[in-house]
Amino acid sequence: MRVLFICKGNVGRSQMAAAIFELLVDGKHQALSAGYGVSEKAGEKIHEMVISCMAEKGCDISRCVRKPLTEKIVDESDKIIVMKNKGDTISPLLRKRKNVEYWEIDDPESSPLEFHRMVRDFLEDKVKKLVATI
Repeated sequence: MRVLFICKGNVGRSQMAAAIFELLVDGKHQALSAGYGVSEKAGEKIHEMVISCMAEKGCDISRCVRKPLTEKIVDESDKIIVMKNKGDTISPLLRKRKNVEYWEIDDPESSPLEFHRMVRDFLEDKVKKLVATI
């Protein structure tokens, strides 16, 4: 199964969720991540606090870069998880898809490391529940 994790910038939440998923499934399934607001920032490194936060859990995501949401990646995904803030506009690529689940998770952008840890731990719990269903 291919699970696509999406957030606005593909700089934090979706990267953490994809890494946690990969750790939990141990190669049995595949995680992808992308952002619906990335286009001009594609290829840039992800946020240092996200890298540090995940390193605390023994997960090296220092080589991860930001990737834009594309129709191809959406079409190739069996399950799509969208992490959003209240009021976020959702990409038209996702509107008519039946395999989409929305998780309301605050964006840790510009937040201290402790908030990134809280988001990471929340995502870990959500991803564990997701893995238990597949």
